[in-house]
Amino acid sequence: ELRIETQRLPGWYFLESPHYFLKTDIRATNRYRWRDLLAELELLRRAYVQLCPPLSSAFPVGVLCVFASRSQYQQYVPPLLKWSLGLWIPSRGELLISPTDNRRQIKWDEIRKVTFHEAFHQYLFYASGIRPVPVWFNEGHAMLVEVAQIDRARTRIRFPLNQRRQEILEKLIDKDRSGANLKALLKSSPQTFYQEYGREHRYALAWGLVYFLRKGNICYPGRGYDQWCPQIWAAILRKEDPNRVLDRLIEGISWDVFYSDLRDFWSRRSLVRRAERNPLIPRL
Repeated sequence: ELRIETQRLPGWYFLESPHYFLKTDIRATNRYRWRDLLAELELLRRAYVQLCPPLSSAFPVGVLCVFASRSQYQQYVPPLLKWSLGLWIPSRGELLISPTDNRRQIKWDEIRKVTFHEAFHQYLFYASGIRPVPVWFNEGHAMLVEVAQIDRARTRIRFPLNQRRQEILEKLIDKDRSGANLKALLKSSPQTFYQEYGREHRYALAWGLVYFLRKGNICYPGRGYDQWCPQIWAAILRKEDPNRVLDRLIEGISWDVFYSDLRDFWSRRSLVRRAERNPLIPRL
């Protein structure tokens, strides 16, 4: 059905991989780039599975729709989300990707990054059994994987620092000694998180928290930070309230200790460099 629908659209074509169906109207001479992207996405999906094991192995095919122009994308997405460069829309079952502008030059690195980010949202939607996931958890992980680097042998994957988010984060945490911004983030609804005012700060905080819990945990042995994300994810799969699980984890060491560790980590380059060497996922 997807093939037939795409073939009926003038100028559109499709490519397939085991878990994804990509359709686009960007020049067909770029097919090789799409094949490379799908190959990387299949490998990255293995990382998604290791980070957040799915409730069930039964998954629908992930549909990706890549537009040739920014204006096409903005006409297709909901009005309040025209600012975005990519969007996972569960009601349509489509992951939408926009070029950064309407010029003919395609910025492939940007498309790759946005695809990796939005594909994680798509994966988490199905992996959770369509259960609610805290927005900080969802976006924080999506920003972790959007900068993923896969080696030439395609057996190893790295999750380097997201420099764009890091610059914002370090300034934000330096000014906020009590952690008021982080407390607000942890209770944010999607509607609050995506509001224009302060949005970039919330993105940076979500990324910084997930990076700290997933990779920075090696700098704080005995705290148990490496188990926080897995426990929150397990609660989601059990239909428990993930916010209550997080509250219990924080209470176990106290907010002051937790936030002090987080601030300490992001203020010390030596700790950040050590965390960078943490492979997180040794092999795909």
